[in-house]
Amino acid sequence: MSQETAVLLQQAKAAIKAKEAAKARRLLQKAVQLDPQDYRGWLGLASPTASPQTAMEYVQRAEMLAPNNPTVEKAKRWALKRLGTVSTPKTQADKTAVSPTIRKKFRTLDG
Repeated sequence: MSQETAVLLQQAKAAIKAKEAAKARRLLQKAVQLDPQDYRGWLGLASPTASPQTAMEYVQRAEMLAPNNPTVEKAKRWALKRLGTVSTPKTQADKTAVSPTIRKKFRTLDG
């Protein structure tokens, strides 16, 4: 990953934390343009995307680039829930599933 891509991913992480979805989306789109083979940019795009179908497409792209990656697998379960194709009991953890998934993903970028 280039230094520029790493900076964009960090800026997107901050935008997500600040609940600035549009800004995060722009930054992540730049990141995937610079490095389309880095799964983290694609995975990151799933979070600020309003469309469940589009989010799933981003997760599937990340899965193609990083098969069997635990973070990608967790994001895939989240995306399936958004699509309504998986029925699971609703718990407090389920209601906030996107934030821990994305936070964990971005924590891996830090070190």
